Amino acid sequence: MKKVIISILSLLFFLSIAACSKDANPQIRVTNKLSENVSFVIQVPGETEIRINDVTAGTTTEYRSSLAGNVTATAIIQNQSISFNTVINNSYTIVLSDTQPLSVIIE
Repeated sequence: MKKVIISILSLLFFLSIAACSKDANPQIRVTNKLSENVSFVIQVPGETEIRINDVTAGTTTEYRSSLAGNVTATAIIQNQSISFNTVINNSYTIVLSDTQPLSVIIE
């Protein structure tokens, strides 16, 4: 009986470690520091584009999951774009402001 309990506890321990070690897809969100709403098109490798429409002035969107690789984000109204590489387990914030060109913050 003691061996069965030890075996079950060992199995649960290894399953919990395996569950915690999964790699998470990159996460992308947008911060709009302009005084007007803006829409974004984000080209992700191996996926259709991600559209984030009408990002309200002064707000940040929720994260969207994407695949790792070269990503191109375009602010439609301002016709600004930026390309960057995403990797597993990282989060990215695309920032649009009046004072600087479109930029990416890795979190």
